[in-house]
Amino acid sequence: LARATSLQDPAFKVTDGFVSAVVSQFDLTNLVLLQEAFTDDDPKAMGEKLGATTVLDFKTHDWRLMPVGANSRYRVIYRVRARFFRTKDGEILWQGYCRYDGGDSQATLDELTANSGILLRVKMDEAADSCTATLLVQLLGQD
Repeated sequence: LARATSLQDPAFKVTDGFVSAVVSQFDLTNLVLLQEAFTDDDPKAMGEKLGATTVLDFKTHDWRLMPVGANSRYRVIYRVRARFFRTKDGEILWQGYCRYDGGDSQATLDELTANSGILLRVKMDEAADSCTATLLVQLLGQD
């Protein structure tokens, strides 16, 4: 389904929005962005490749369509983790987690995939935007 609708993991959008807000909030100028996926999720293992540094990483734990009842309707489910950690000692400096369950927003599979999946991409964008905001609140401690 993801391939047929050109759907990408929402973590890319969450990362972009989160990083932009953090850079602006803290006036960061020395941030280096890597679009590299690591097979090992352990901070120290990442440090073997990256060296001694502080890392902000994002990991999607779940993204799917969940059937709602027996009425052939679906809602978007998305789970993402973000964290700052030091590779030198593996200490996690901050970690946030977002669970997006699509609320009352439901659609049939035909509705979601019509027109090359426009509605599905909109729903995934909503999930990404919601999780970006949730993670920023967790980091900054603001409502």
